[in-house]
Amino acid sequence: HSLMTDFLKPLVELYDAAVFSAMSYIPNWHVRSFVILPYIDPLSEKNRELPETEIREVLARHGIEDPAEKPLILLVSRFDPFKGHRLALEAFKIVRQRKICQLLFVGGTASDDPENERIFAALAEEVRQVPDARLLNLPPDSHRVINALQRAATVILQPSTKEGFGLTVTEGMWKEKPVVAAKVGGIVAQIADGYNGFLVTPGEAGIGEMAARILYLLEHPAQARVMGRRARETVRERFLITRGLWDELILVQSLLKGE
Repeated sequence: HSLMTDFLKPLVELYDAAVFSAMSYIPNWHVRSFVILPYIDPLSEKNRELPETEIREVLARHGIEDPAEKPLILLVSRFDPFKGHRLALEAFKIVRQRKICQLLFVGGTASDDPENERIFAALAEEVRQVPDARLLNLPPDSHRVINALQRAATVILQPSTKEGFGLTVTEGMWKEKPVVAAKVGGIVAQIADGYNGFLVTPGEAGIGEMAARILYLLEHPAQARVMGRRARETVRERFLITRGLWDELILVQSLLKGE
């Protein structure tokens, strides 16, 4: 990181301002710095409302059992070692001893990235050995499919060990789903632990916590629905494109005024 920041510093300092996605990312550089949190477009293919018929059709097409009968635990993320798939798998094994449920990993691989392909193949082999666990490798334009799966999910996971902001968390919250996520990066700006979701310790130390939070949500569906509604309201207030546009207008106004 030091080499990269040393390279970028003189280039960035030529500009009138720099925008960062979190206060913690602002370096000690001689440039005016602004924080604009990431946001989602609620009318995009990945976030717009979908008819129940389409959601059911997506589930049937991919062989996923009805979440009303077998709760669906979902992790949407690229197949990257920092996204915590193996941690989620270990937590699921614990949960499944107590509660009938299913786990689904959804993501994509890059055909020009041999390392990514290797990670996917190793994870696929592990998933095959766990009953009721599935893995879907989708094309990059599968936005409506991901939207449908997020809307069908009972609980959404994001147990990353490293994370920038975590827009998949935002997307899940917008669908009124309780999200169980690791306490890293921009995730902590989105989830208030125990209010609109759950935060757990990153890494292997958090596997037991993750399992306990998932079990709580499966065993207390009414509270899970309350958390989901709070999650959507959090996104509506803080993480939609309208708020992002407002922040960007304030930035431009500030620069024009020379403030």
